[in-house]
Amino acid sequence: MPHLTAPDLVPDPATTEQRALRPLSDELVAELQAADTLVIGAPMDETAARIVRHG
Repeated sequence: MPHLTAPDLVPDPATTEQRALRPLSDELVAELQAADTLVIGAPMDETAARIVRHG
């Protein structure tokens, strides 16, 4: 699945490519919503570390 861009974030897919990717997108979103834990990999610079520590 390609990276999302602003034109991709539409409620009703407009292009053939968007319509083709919708089932996969729905499946991946459902998988995230059903997960008990979500692990996000991100660089830990000083700002990110502060956010994680203090929520």
